[in-house]
Amino acid sequence: MVLKKLGIALLAAFGIGAAATSSQAISLTAGSSVATTGTTAASRPELAGTVIKDDLISFTGTDSLGNVYFTGELQVRIVREDVAGTLDFYYRIMNDSTSADAIERLSTTSFTGWTTDVDYRIDGLGTDPSYSATRSSSGSTVSFNFDNLSTLALEGVNPGDSSNFVFVKTTATAYTTGSAVILDGGRAAVSSYAPAYAAVPEPSTLLLLGSGMIGFAMIRKFRKG
Repeated sequence: MVLKKLGIALLAAFGIGAAATSSQAISLTAGSSVATTGTTAASRPELAGTVIKDDLISFTGTDSLGNVYFTGELQVRIVREDVAGTLDFYYRIMNDSTSADAIERLSTTSFTGWTTDVDYRIDGLGTDPSYSATRSSSGSTVSFNFDNLSTLALEGVNPGDSSNFVFVKTTATAYTTGSAVILDGGRAAVSSYAPAYAAVPEPSTLLLLGSGMIGFAMIRKFRKG
């Protein structure tokens, strides 16, 4: 898979545009499924933040026989919220116009142990919405469905289209490597990002830091004397 870093300004944020249809958090617990309705930063100001990662990842979806169903790019974006300092993980599927099939599902890991709140943004790029989101019983995998299963209207992300940004809002303040899978008749697995616990300084590091502070204090005392 080809991973291309986008040359963006890190202070860029999502634009505020269309009126929101949802202003409440949509909590997604382990083993549950929820409808996604779309939202904006105007209706949910806590989503405003700084983009700290923004990658484009090329993918090719094939079946077990190697038949190619779709190709495209997955945009993976991490936003650090301005107020809380926590991380939100964003994803946007771009299905090539030459693809033979629509894309119906995006699954991403690893969210075990984290509080997750999901939806999609209607004030940013993309046109095809997510209709629902599910979370595995272990809590690890969060999936977004682009087919409207409740009405059996199987839209998906059609060839030549791109999805809205879907997001997983978390309580994490750090991130690590993760994975994502794009599905329909074919399957494409790519590298992505996942929430992580912030690193805790080792005891030896804390000891060195403490010794340095004590030494600094002694030097200041000596100079005053």
